Amino acid sequence: MVKECEITEQDSTSERVARNVQFDKSGNIVKDDNNFFSYWFEGTVRGKYNYHYDGAGKELIMKGIPQEDSKDSIMTIWNYTSTGKLFSRDAYEFAKLLKPGADRHLPSPNDYEKYPTWNKTQSYQFLQRPDTVNIEIFVDKKSVNKETYHFLFDTSKKLQAVNKIENGSLVETTDYTYEQNSITEFIKRKMNNGKEWIYKSKAVFNNKGNLIEKFVFNEDGSEKVKMIVSYNADGTIKTINYNNTIQQFKYSYY
Repeated sequence: MVKECEITEQDSTSERVARNVQFDKSGNIVKDDNNFFSYWFEGTVRGKYNYHYDGAGKELIMKGIPQEDSKDSIMTIWNYTSTGKLFSRDAYEFAKLLKPGADRHLPSPNDYEKYPTWNKTQSYQFLQRPDTVNIEIFVDKKSVNKETYHFLFDTSKKLQAVNKIENGSLVETTDYTYEQNSITEFIKRKMNNGKEWIYKSKAVFNNKGNLIEKFVFNEDGSEKVKMIVSYNADGTIKTINYNNTIQQFKYSYY
């Protein structure tokens, strides 16, 4: 059982500890410290986060500070049904609220309450069915967006496509193609300016089902980015190599 994982990032100019993750004996993350940790194709993450799980498995709470030098705290609460299905995700921030009647556009220091409190900023409500997930987003208790994801499966129950509908309009389609030890993902998304954004990637797996390579392609089919993953004998990740950066994983165990 992994107790702690330290991830070091090294490029051509520097080497640093980018992330430290601690786990409980059930394998759940209990602490996650990020120092510009690089996620595949999604940028970097900063901050210190702590996780708490209730004994019944119906609630997961994350509290954290999104930046090392920040005094503002954030909290996310995931709520589950008795069967383990996620039905809501609520986001909070610990901050001073504006007083009733205060100028929300150009507030002065006196327009805020004296003490900070936990305030809900967003709420995601989920409704899950075998081939559909509905997500409704609320801000200040008002619905601001509705998303529906339709899942299409082949006769062998493999996921073939996902269609995303936003506020009644089809905005994104994702198609999956399966070959021996690989899955190709092709996404088409309609942008707000009317243009179409295209993303194509391919994931390659070893005989144990572990991801060992991932490719992202340009529109002409040429390789844009390649990620290579290696593993230790116990199945834990050893290194991730992409964009001239190497992430090295070191573990301690219970």
